[in-house]
Amino acid sequence: MHPVLTTLQQHGFSRPIGSYGLMLTLAVLVGGALFVWRGERMGLESGALISSAAGTLLTGFCGAYLCSTLVLWAQLGSLRTAAGSPGIVFYGGLLGGAAGLAGWARRFDLPVLPTLDAALPALPLAHALGRLGCWLGGCCHGAETALPWGVRYPLEHVARHPWPLYELVLLLGLAGVFWPAR
Repeated sequence: MHPVLTTLQQHGFSRPIGSYGLMLTLAVLVGGALFVWRGERMGLESGALISSAAGTLLTGFCGAYLCSTLVLWAQLGSLRTAAGSPGIVFYGGLLGGAAGLAGWARRFDLPVLPTLDAALPALPLAHALGRLGCWLGGCCHGAETALPWGVRYPLEHVARHPWPLYELVLLLGLAGVFWPAR
């Protein structure tokens, strides 16, 4: 695990570059580029696709933050503490992003179902990159295991299932299934 990939230092200023944040940024860029590329190949207008992608990013992160806040509120019993705790939850991002994409497609005069179809393979691919960030960051591990591919996470004394890597492989397969054979 490498939660911090490197640290930028300049003029006495030091800023760590986290692996999860970097992979999340890469996921957004790759997923967005794939969505626009596929949409253009389907004959959809590129400016409307880019605008829809930007709006979807906003609604997706809002949904992810809202879901995280609700989960933490239930766990901690305090909405104030939950709202002040940083975090995102994929399922909230999925719901917020899907609803947002449908709304933004309508707003920018894109046909909704073909627009969603253009986005479909980009979603599991971007999620796979995010899960790689989780693994590099050392979070979201599975149960203890004695299997040879078990991973010892930081501060852990036992090997655990590398659940983010299992999910990454499945997500890449899902992206391939959603890719049309045209």
